[in-house]
Amino acid sequence: MAANGGGKRTRVDEEEVDELRMKVFDYLTSVLPRDPRETQEADALAKATMTELGVTSTMAMGLKGFVFHQLQAELTNFQLMKSPTAELLELIVAQRKHDVGLMIPEFESAVPAPA
Repeated sequence: MAANGGGKRTRVDEEEVDELRMKVFDYLTSVLPRDPRETQEADALAKATMTELGVTSTMAMGLKGFVFHQLQAELTNFQLMKSPTAELLELIVAQRKHDVGLMIPEFESAVPAPA
């Protein structure tokens, strides 16, 4: 299923996915002994999960922080580690399209303001 909810994806979405793919794999090269793009075909990479690419649970904590802080998406550990890479990128795009964040309500004091 496409991130925009329809059967077709827009060119902008494809460009965003390509950019995210590059950022995620650039991050992975900093934690894995070898760049997965050098050892696997694009189709195999799209189907592979982070676990299958060699990301450990310890590495996943850093990856989760990277996805949250740099890519502005919040994913569960299960989504991050067990989703095929192509699906993972679409999840990130979908999260980025929503306003994911904490809304801090205005504080109303129970004490009346001085006159």
